[in-house]
Amino acid sequence: MENPSEAYSPENWIWKVLEDGTIWNNAQSVDMPAFLSEYTLHDSMWLGFWLEPQWGQATAIIRWDSVWSRERIPYPGSLVTTWPILLVQFQGIFRLTFDGSWSALTSDFDNHIDGAESRLLSEQETIDIAESLEQIIRKQHLDYAKPESLFDEKLYFTSIEGSMADPMEFTHRGMYGCYASTHREHLW
Repeated sequence: MENPSEAYSPENWIWKVLEDGTIWNNAQSVDMPAFLSEYTLHDSMWLGFWLEPQWGQATAIIRWDSVWSRERIPYPGSLVTTWPILLVQFQGIFRLTFDGSWSALTSDFDNHIDGAESRLLSEQETIDIAESLEQIIRKQHLDYAKPESLFDEKLYFTSIEGSMADPMEFTHRGMYGCYASTHREHLW
């Protein structure tokens, strides 16, 4: 029988496959509003949020409570350490807001996720972000790609609520991939 503490430890395989990058070859490509219309993060648990600012991307690492998946994702039981791990890679992170967790204010640690929402930004919201980025580029005299390229892109606003003082909120291009697995098998 497997030691549950070993199954919980991300060092067993998550960090290795994230660094390797080939895990995304088997990932589902879907935007966050579409994913959340079919699945929920309710009652899931944060394992981490890996931000790669040099690439403008981030990966949410979540112990996924698949009991809510209407049996589309196997639910192994109530022992959290046996739940599948959901990896969600977000591309083109433009804004990220995180006000800290309650554990920073209290002695209680809680990595619980209450739920998540995501929506496509309006054309005006996209223009506002592009103009804001353009001002930053001008201020810093940087010669990077022009933010006007954002005008033709779909941008999303995603909010994940739970144990944080306020929700983790970010604006992003979309999701490159979504991958659910135990350390033994690919689930989704």
